Amino acid sequence: MISFICGPDSFRAHKKLKEMIDQAKLDNLPVDFFDFSEKEWNYNEFKSEQNNFSLFEEKKAFVIRNLFSEGSLEFCDQFEIDFDKHIKSDDKIIFYDSVSLDSVPKKFGKVLLDSLASKSELFFFDLMNPAMVRNWIEKECQSYEKEIEPMAREALFNYFGNDLWQLENEILKLSNYSQEKIVLADIKKICRPIENLDIFKTIEAIAKKEKPHALNLVYKHLRSGESPFYIISMLSDTFKKMIAVKELADSKCDYRNIAKITGYHPFVLSKIYAQAQEFDLQDLKKIYNKIFKADFDMKTGRVEPPVALDLLIINI
Repeated sequence: MISFICGPDSFRAHKKLKEMIDQAKLDNLPVDFFDFSEKEWNYNEFKSEQNNFSLFEEKKAFVIRNLFSEGSLEFCDQFEIDFDKHIKSDDKIIFYDSVSLDSVPKKFGKVLLDSLASKSELFFFDLMNPAMVRNWIEKECQSYEKEIEPMAREALFNYFGNDLWQLENEILKLSNYSQEKIVLADIKKICRPIENLDIFKTIEAIAKKEKPHALNLVYKHLRSGESPFYIISMLSDTFKKMIAVKELADSKCDYRNIAKITGYHPFVLSKIYAQAQEFDLQDLKKIYNKIFKADFDMKTGRVEPPVALDLLIINI
């Protein structure tokens, strides 16, 4: 079985990937990762691991990450040749990438991408429009057995736009604070508008390679009671947005069209657009992949969350 998770909405795509990995583990499948942001795997390495069974393993799960955004023509071509064998296999193969279905040149795996789009179990997550975000806010509140009044919902949307990572964190805080219904007064007391967040100061310190200052800002977040998981999700989402903006800017897309295409909160876009100019695209991708690895290490218990954050800042 082959699944393909892709699209610009990193929040929902990441949630779907985690859901599928968790299900594989519940099914007692060993999970192997092939991340092309860390190295350029060749197809024979993948096949070797696929055929390397123990006495107690009948099938495995594989996560193939960043194949199209990083590019490996040899892997794409060889996998496409064996595509029908893989789709009939008992193994669970999950492709995870941020690409859009029409954004990959033929020479970088377009044929395989087309096969995945037409023959695999496809999960494409586009950015939500405002109506969808408002509906998502209501459902997220309901998941915590809370109602949210319309004015409170609008305030949340105006504060954070379509930033689902931030909205999830704020709704969690509100669910622990509010009674049966989340009201406007709760939003004003508990939530800080995105303009007041310090995450951009942390990114600015990273861009200037001021690691001691960046570490101090991370410690400030932790001392204020913010979860390490929230901090890593904010870093991940912000750098993901920077990559999207940088790719559009490098393709000569003007600011107005970037705003239209991304749908980012005006304040967020202004900050991200300016900060993206401090990096080249490849450096942004390398940093993002280090963030993803730190996030994975934290969530799987490989590294204690505060230590993972320290190591991330030091190694960027």
